[in-house]
Amino acid sequence: MTAGADEDRFARLHDLIVDLLKELEREYARARHEALCDPLTGLPNRRAFEPRLEQEVSRARRYGRRLTLIMFDIDHFKDYNDRHGHRSGDELLKRLGRMLTRELREPDLAFRIGGEEFVIVLPETNLDGALAVVRRLQERLRGDDRIPVTLSFGVAEFPTHALDAEPLVEAADRALYQAKAAGRDTVRLPDGSVPGAPEPGGAPAGGAGQGSSGQAANGQGGNGTHASPWAAVPPPPVRPVEVGFHVDEDLPASIWLNGRLLRVRQVVVVPAVGGPEEPERVFHVSTDDGDYRLFLRAGRWYLEGKA
Repeated sequence: MTAGADEDRFARLHDLIVDLLKELEREYARARHEALCDPLTGLPNRRAFEPRLEQEVSRARRYGRRLTLIMFDIDHFKDYNDRHGHRSGDELLKRLGRMLTRELREPDLAFRIGGEEFVIVLPETNLDGALAVVRRLQERLRGDDRIPVTLSFGVAEFPTHALDAEPLVEAADRALYQAKAAGRDTVRLPDGSVPGAPEPGGAPAGGAGQGSSGQAANGQGGNGTHASPWAAVPPPPVRPVEVGFHVDEDLPASIWLNGRLLRVRQVVVVPAVGGPEEPERVFHVSTDDGDYRLFLRAGRWYLEGKA
């Protein structure tokens, strides 16, 4: 066999391998899409939802932002299926999925996590912003005869109702249960209250009364900052501490308090307010010993807690 024939043979073998690898890549992408996407509505499914929520909560914690989770389902969907047939039920779910895709802004994420159950993740959005989304969806439903159903909504906010992804889902699920117990076609917080309704003393339930003053009407502060959920708790004496940081992240990992090591479990970054009397850096930290406010002032770290 000549050298030219060998080269020809290797060139064909190379082309065959390249084509095979490309086909494998296409098959992998197709399989991944099918694994993470609901085939009926085209929305991401529960398998896609869980890691994405973890990612968004981690980002919100790191940068001191709020994040809101809306969980909702279709009221009396089984009765609808029984009356109109499963094909009509499937068509209704498709239309609802298209409506969510149209109505949500680009950073917001909608998922179908069960038969008639959906969730929406709203990064950098407080309860007021989430309530505005709920009201908009309710208005669209009432104006669309092709989706002749109502929805019940449960809303939970990070870090007000939970400091991690799984507890946040549980809080939103409790809120959805409260909405159904209240008669459906409504929205509730985890404690059963209505977002924006006055509480005893005049503060709105979970609304502007919990956000920083001057928040924008869309539910986000003008610079994305929000007040701390622990701000109203009277702090005990402030104590100087030594702080150890993660090697790959500029976040506290451990705190030495009076010769005792506290391991930091969770961190919420609080944006600096600015001003000569204000701390340069502020964190809310959950440790083995409880929740604290950790701040840097004039080059020294101090611990204020328990929060």
